Amino acid sequence: MTERLFYRMNALFCLGVAANFFWSAELWDARALERLSEEDVEHLLRQLAGGGPHLLALVSYLPVLLMISLMFAFYLYLHRRARYLSLLALLSGTLLSGILLVRQVSGHQLTSVALRFVATTEYTARLELVQEARRLLDLHLLHGLLVNRASIVAYALYGFLFQKSRYLLEVLVGSLFLLSAVLLLLAQVMASAGGPLDRSPIASFPAFAFILAAVVLFRARADEE
Repeated sequence: MTERLFYRMNALFCLGVAANFFWSAELWDARALERLSEEDVEHLLRQLAGGGPHLLALVSYLPVLLMISLMFAFYLYLHRRARYLSLLALLSGTLLSGILLVRQVSGHQLTSVALRFVATTEYTARLELVQEARRLLDLHLLHGLLVNRASIVAYALYGFLFQKSRYLLEVLVGSLFLLSAVLLLLAQVMASAGGPLDRSPIASFPAFAFILAAVVLFRARADEE
């Protein structure tokens, strides 16, 4: 009974993670940011400073916490199919959650700089804050790159595990996770080659896998194999 309740709770978490994918699909493009002028950085800082930072700082950690719980729920549901592979998937998912957490921290540091930027009128101090913002942007983008690469591994492993099922819905979930990994890998290759690519659909695509995974977890039983 407790295990089934855990599955159903994480089914709701799946929907929350899916909603977060749709909400944050507009990702920064690294090459575009490299070309930002000081005026563009100042405009970005003003936008960040207008977002109610104290509430957002609390709420923005929720997707990371939900993801951590989901990784354990997926492991519990799938570990009988391929024990060592599912353990590897759990480790990769936990690593992904850790990198997401670090990325949230760097994002909040950037917001802090933005608040200091709009609060000061001294020209020299504002220039220093713009330079600090550029450094934090680079760090935030690096964390985003690590998130993408960790996601490729985690999605591929969980996708393969879900496909080792006799149920069509789970096979479909596995296919969507595998396709998400392929699309993220394609985005990485295109970005390295400098090719134009709209990443918003790619960033939101895993949401469909999590939506169907929510149905799977909601229907799961403690004796699921």
